[in-house]
Amino acid sequence: MNRYVVFWFLLGLAACASLMAGCARPPSAGACWADQAGAFHQIIIDLADPALEGRDAGNAGIDKARDYLVEQFAAIGLQPAVRSTDGNRFAQMFTVHLGVKAVAQALAVAPRMGEPFGPELEPGVDFNVLGISADGVFDGQAVFVGYGIVNDQQRYNSYAALHGEGLAGKVAVAFHYEPIDGDRRSQWAGTGIVRGDRWSEAAVFPAKAKQAVEHGAAALLVVNPPSHDVSSKLRSTNSTSGATAAVPVMQISSRLFERMLGGNGGNTPRLVEQLQRRANKGESTIVPLGRVRGSVCLERPEDNVANVAALLPGVGALADQVIVVGAHYDHIGYGETGSRTEARVVRPGADDNASGTAGLLLLARAAVQRAAAEVQPSVSRRTVLFVAFAGEERGRLGSVHFVDHLAELGVEQEQIVAMLNMDMIGRLEKNRLYVFGTGPGDKWAKLVRNANRRVGLWLKFDGLAMGASDHTSFYNRKIPALHFFTGLHRDYHSPTDTVDKINASGAAMILQLIDSLIKDLVGRPQCPAFVADRPTSRSTRAIMSTRA
Repeated sequence: MNRYVVFWFLLGLAACASLMAGCARPPSAGACWADQAGAFHQIIIDLADPALEGRDAGNAGIDKARDYLVEQFAAIGLQPAVRSTDGNRFAQMFTVHLGVKAVAQALAVAPRMGEPFGPELEPGVDFNVLGISADGVFDGQAVFVGYGIVNDQQRYNSYAALHGEGLAGKVAVAFHYEPIDGDRRSQWAGTGIVRGDRWSEAAVFPAKAKQAVEHGAAALLVVNPPSHDVSSKLRSTNSTSGATAAVPVMQISSRLFERMLGGNGGNTPRLVEQLQRRANKGESTIVPLGRVRGSVCLERPEDNVANVAALLPGVGALADQVIVVGAHYDHIGYGETGSRTEARVVRPGADDNASGTAGLLLLARAAVQRAAAEVQPSVSRRTVLFVAFAGEERGRLGSVHFVDHLAELGVEQEQIVAMLNMDMIGRLEKNRLYVFGTGPGDKWAKLVRNANRRVGLWLKFDGLAMGASDHTSFYNRKIPALHFFTGLHRDYHSPTDTVDKINASGAAMILQLIDSLIKDLVGRPQCPAFVADRPTSRSTRAIMSTRA
């Protein structure tokens, strides 16, 4: 991940005066946004409180955050949006898999067949069970199989030199990744920036495990090749795609692999490099090793969490059309997953994403006040769904569940004409706001610029809507989606993402813009249509592709 260091500044008197100039509407039509910085700051204090434990699934803190949001939506005067039978019609419940935890794991190696095993190896240093692993025990000869790949399209077969019974009852040992060129890049993968496709599907652990099983292996050990061995760092057990292998799967250190190769004579590090060169050329090189035995026992806990959804019903001819305004309220708890630091302490997530959630509540309050101030009963206005998503940090789980279960809210996909997402809007610097999902020349950009006229932010547009936040779930359904974002910083996913670093005055400016955009969208006769991704800025693409 790229490192972005953000230094924020308090806004001067000129910026305050600009904000005040944009609040020339009567109090009954909604609070002056310049006066909302204090309310914004207080909501973040509430959500980033250590008592909420970083708002991660599996901790009681996320339930406290959910209840807080339900109370806030109800107090604002919004209607519950969920067709629920359990009494809490603000909460759309769903199940989150909390990852994979190793209850027990063991590995021992005998340098040669027939020799005694050495001492039990150390998990996290010599080896680590991978999250795709099956439970079980294994004991047999280890056999090196190159990259452990069969790719018919590339006419590549790591197992071609196997004879007889193949790997029946044995343990396959394979390099991580796939054949590389002279620049250490995959020979097979595409060059896309957004999806980060540095490797083809053949390189992933589940594909290697599948091939090992098909050739009879009782287990699979994966080791980083010399070209990509960064201090022999081992993957976390919790790093998993959700797939499950049919046999135990472990990653071993390069040092352990060299020890296992030691019985084959010669300069072992040089031998490892030779093995990778052969594998890169497509040569099937089968190398018998010593004996290994091991055991794996994993658990895969779950938790029930909730999206919190509230409704401001529309009126008139536009009432059946829906604008979704969203932000995720979860974070990474004590840092077991997704953390940039090791210590098991609360990650308060003040910017990520208490800031977006605070904005969601204040925008909802302004919309309710504006609706209450309407004096013409014949006005036509779209319905607005305000949604606080859970599970975003674990892969946009809440927003995916939302778009997959719209019937739980009595909404059809065709009714949703736009989605506005706020994720990390609390660190405005130099008045720069990133707006993803709209290119500089399209109709959506024009609407955002119009909303910005009385605010004066420097807008950084990018046609990229496919990104690492909840708007992507709507984009994937061809629903127009915009994402508002103030940028990454050194405190991202760290214990130091705290309230004191929030630029509340800057956030009030952003909310003034989004509120103006909502006001426009709910009443205009026709909203702009869906526009497919058209990335326009390499720098903003880099920001979004690393925010994962």
